[in-house]
Amino acid sequence: MTGNGERGAATPRAQQVADEAARRRRRREFAERFARGDSYGLLLVAVLATYVLLAVLPATAWSRVLITAGFCTVLLLALHTSRWRGRGTRVLQVIALAAVANSVVQAIIGYPHADTITYLTVLLMMVAPVAVLRSISRHQQVGLETVLGGISVYVLLGVSFAAIYLAVDSISGGFFAQASENRVSFLYFSFITMTTVGYGDLTPGTEVGQVLASLEALVGQIYLVTVVAWLVSGFARTRRDNQAAASDPGLDVEADPQP
Repeated sequence: MTGNGERGAATPRAQQVADEAARRRRRREFAERFARGDSYGLLLVAVLATYVLLAVLPATAWSRVLITAGFCTVLLLALHTSRWRGRGTRVLQVIALAAVANSVVQAIIGYPHADTITYLTVLLMMVAPVAVLRSISRHQQVGLETVLGGISVYVLLGVSFAAIYLAVDSISGGFFAQASENRVSFLYFSFITMTTVGYGDLTPGTEVGQVLASLEALVGQIYLVTVVAWLVSGFARTRRDNQAAASDPGLDVEADPQP
């Protein structure tokens, strides 16, 4: 009886040890994948978090700190994940850190308006979808990470254009022909423009706004008919290749370079 009791007590302890080892292994694998780059799940989470920050935070100086930090995090994470290296990347890192520090100083001294560095950060956000798209276009096989990268690019484009509209509104004193001071309106307008839904309840009130809105609609449609079509066809081809390899182990299927 004693031996059975000892074995019964040892079983939960052994399971706990095994579970802890599995958790450590998963954390180590995630850290290794993150260090290598080309892992877009975390980037998509960061993009969606920035979307939420833009939507829910009030228009205050400290809110601008959080939003600027969110933009810079997304930019730097996109560059790292897409394996952008070199002097240009270091310059972007310096600008991003300067933008966050600048927004903190403005919040401390009570400066109510955005400035040139903030606007520059908004423009640099457009680098992020370009970097991600450049990276996923090099995937020889379309897997889950490629699809997550494609989704990240699409959401990034919508958020980036919304930020540009906000910057134009701040500089020119108004973006919409209708009265609207809510950030949600800019996100809403950006995504219905990119998807060409066009409800008509919000319209740009300046020529600059009209040009930007038409550009976003054009970019959104080109993305859908080219990149999304490539993702769908590539993902289907990858599934067929994997199924063929599983049914015929001797078949030589080109290796996927993704981690």
